[in-house]
Amino acid sequence: MDPLIENDTHAVHWVLDEAQTTGFVCAFFSDKRIFNKEAFSDTPQLPNTVSSVSSILHSLPPSIYANGHFAISTETRVMEVNMAKFFNDILQHTIGQREDIHPLYKQREWTGDGVNRGLAGCDALRKPDLILCHRPMSERKIDMWIDILSIGEMKSSNQKDKLKESFIELAGKVTFLHQAQDGQYATPCIQLLGKDVVFTIFDRGGSISTQPISIHNSPEHFLCILLSITFAPRITLGFGVTVHKVKNKTRDIEVTLVDGEKTVININELIFISGSLHGSRTAVWSSHLMWSGVEHDIVVKDSFIDPL
Repeated sequence: MDPLIENDTHAVHWVLDEAQTTGFVCAFFSDKRIFNKEAFSDTPQLPNTVSSVSSILHSLPPSIYANGHFAISTETRVMEVNMAKFFNDILQHTIGQREDIHPLYKQREWTGDGVNRGLAGCDALRKPDLILCHRPMSERKIDMWIDILSIGEMKSSNQKDKLKESFIELAGKVTFLHQAQDGQYATPCIQLLGKDVVFTIFDRGGSISTQPISIHNSPEHFLCILLSITFAPRITLGFGVTVHKVKNKTRDIEVTLVDGEKTVININELIFISGSLHGSRTAVWSSHLMWSGVEHDIVVKDSFIDPL
C-alpha cells in the first residue's frame, strides 16, 4: 500500500452522515437523472417523462432479485467476475424495459477481468476489481486506463479496516485513471463491502463518500447508483466537454474567445505543476492557437493536479 496515499487521502476526504447520504442519493440519483430521452448529448437536460427505478427493481427476474434480496454470488475465487456479470444482467434487463437510454450508453459494460491481468497505459501495473468500459468485450482488444469510465473496488465485508483499505486502494487506482485521462476532472466510483455499497466521487482536489448502503435493505438506492453511473452522459461522469482527443494523441481544448469566436487550443507540453495546490488552474501548459489567421504561442492554465 502506498504510504503517500494512505497518509494524505484523509485530509481531502469527506464522509456524509446518514441523513446527508439519503438526501444525496435521492437528489443525485433521481429518476430524471437516470432516464432522460432528451439527454442524447453531453448537455444535461430536463426529462419529459418520469420513470420509476422501483418498477424496474420489481420487474427483475428471480435469478437477479427475489424475496427482497439480490442474488449475488460471493465465491471469493471469481468474486469480481461474478459481480460484473450481476451488474451487466441488471443493465441488460433495464435496457429491455426502457426506450429512453442513449444507444451509446447501452454499449457500456462492467468487467472484472482487470483483477487478473491489470490495465495497460500507465507506468505501473494496477489491477482494479471492476471497471466500466465504453464498449462490450467483443469490441475491445485490450482494456486501458484511458478508456475507463468508472472503477469499483470489492472487499468481503464492511468491517472498519476493510472500508479504509478499500478507499485507499480505490484512491490509488483513480490516480492512475486521472493521469491517463487529462480530460476527466472527476470520477464516480463504487466500493462494494460484502452486502454494502459506498458511492465515492473523486476529483483532482479530494473526494466525498456516502455512508455504507445495504444492497438488500435499500435495493432502490443501490439500483439508482448502478444505473446512474452506467447510463450517465460523459459530462456527468466527470469528463470535460471542451477537451478532445485528436488523432496524433495530443489534446485540443475548445474555447470561446472574447469576441464570441470559437476556436481550439492545441496543448504542446507541461511547463509547471504545483506540488501543493489543489483545484483548477494549478498546472501550466504551453500551447498554440490560430486567431484571425495568425498562429499564436500562448500559455494555458486549465487543468488540475492530483493530490494523491
